[in-house]
Order: sequence, then structure tokens, then C-alpha cells
Amino acid sequence: MYVILGNRFYRQGIVEVRLLDHLRKRDTQNDRNVIHMLDCFHFRKHICIVLELAGINLYDLLKRNAFNGFSVMAVKRFAWNILQCLHLLQQEKIIHCDVKPENVLLRTRQGASESSIYDIKVTDFGSGCFIHEQVYCYIQSRYYRAPEIILDTAGNPTKTVNTRGKRRLPGTKSLQTVLKTSDRRFLDFMKRCLEWDPRSRVTADQLMHHEWMVGPPGKAAKDFPSFTSHGYRHTKGALGGAYEQRDVVAELLSTNPFNEENDPETRRPTRRREADRDE
Repeated sequence: MYVILGNRFYRQGIVEVRLLDHLRKRDTQNDRNVIHMLDCFHFRKHICIVLELAGINLYDLLKRNAFNGFSVMAVKRFAWNILQCLHLLQQEKIIHCDVKPENVLLRTRQGASESSIYDIKVTDFGSGCFIHEQVYCYIQSRYYRAPEIILDTAGNPTKTVNTRGKRRLPGTKSLQTVLKTSDRRFLDFMKRCLEWDPRSRVTADQLMHHEWMVGPPGKAAKDFPSFTSHGYRHTKGALGGAYEQRDVVAELLSTNPFNEENDPETRRPTRRREADRDE
């Protein structure tokens, strides 16, 4: 469970609840790797969101591994699961706005060794929105923004000087050198992900059908063991099956603690002033 604090972030908190509620009702089989909200409520002017239990995030897993990276099979499986989530978001016209290793959680299987865990949950929709709504760029993590946002939109990287006074020249290293691999399929997969122009950048659905993801029989990402194949059941909310019939957003708004009509501390002085006017 985590908490959204203060009046300033309350409106965005309602947006997050609405996104999580929408996605949970669309992900009926719990196989699209989106974190599921089990319940939400107010507590002392805070929105409390109850989420299903998950493990550590990918950044902490990398840190535990001394940032030595993962095996190719693990990378492929992580990528496959993240793409399944992004495909669902694209279908539902939702932008996550903050996909990064810290927001990708492992979901562990009881009795499974850590080295065999590849299933994940994408979490933290606090920066998200529907595509027709306003995007709050100032709350997105700087290091994980799109390339055209970080460098510039004209298609030419900015030549900047780092903290050591060295000027980095774009294009001096090949993708093969940076990634330290000669796998043609993986290099093409990454090249398509890093396409500068977002209008021609590959989609999640296209990447799921890329030759690196499909792979030879037995080595395709979809062939790896998953939660679904191990009998993982769809989670139910704190109120069981009644969750699907609830309008949790309306429930929160009806008890909005920042609404003077629902706040006893602001309602009492208002009545007193009205009585003074009557006298």
C-alpha cells in the first residue's frame, strides 16, 4: 500500500486511481503484467491505494547483481512482459509516462528459485494519463524520457560538455560497440526502439512480433514459463467480486477531504458566519 499526500497532488491521485481501476477491469485474466489495485480509501486527507503484493524492482535486482546485467533469456522475458503491458496501454489509449527499472516489479512464484523468475508487474501510474488528457512532464524521471525529449526535436543531438570537461560527439560509437554484442536480431530490435522520430518508432505490438522476440522454437519469449502456466489466479479485491461493480473513483470524490462541504473543520466556521449575517 502507498499514500498520495496533500491537496496539491490530490487531483493527480484521482487520475491514478482511475487508471488503475480501468486497467484492472480490462485485465480480467491478470496476464497483461499491470499492477492490480485491490482497494483505495481516504485516511486523514490522503488517498491510500492498496496494490497486490509483488517483489523487488528491476533496479534493486540489478544492484544486487552488482549491475552486471541479466542473461539474454532474462532480458528477453522481461522485455516480452513489459511489451504485453505497453500493448494493453496502447489499446486503452493510456500513457504511463514513467516506465523505468524502478517501476518494474518482480512477481515471485512460491517455491521458485530467484534465477528462474522472469514475470513482472509494471507499477506506478502516478504520472500517467489518457492520451486525450494533459501530460505533466515535470514529474517524469529525467533519465528515462524519450530521446527526442532529452536531446532535441530536430533530429540532431546537442553537443554538450560533461562534468569532466569532455565534449561527447554523437555517432562516434556504434550500437554494436555500446551493447557489446554481434547478435543481428537484437541489434535491429534495439535500433527500432531508439528511432528518433516517434512517428516512425516501432510499436509494442510490432516488437512482440520481432524476429528477436519470436526466436527459434524453445527460445522464444512466449515459450518461457509464466505465472499463467503455473496456475496463477486472478486477484480479487478486498471486497471480493464486488470490486467489479464498484465505482471507486466516485467513492473517493464523494468523500473528498479537500471539499469544504465534506470537511467538518471548514463547515463549522461557514455556518457560524452565516448565523452572524442573519443576526
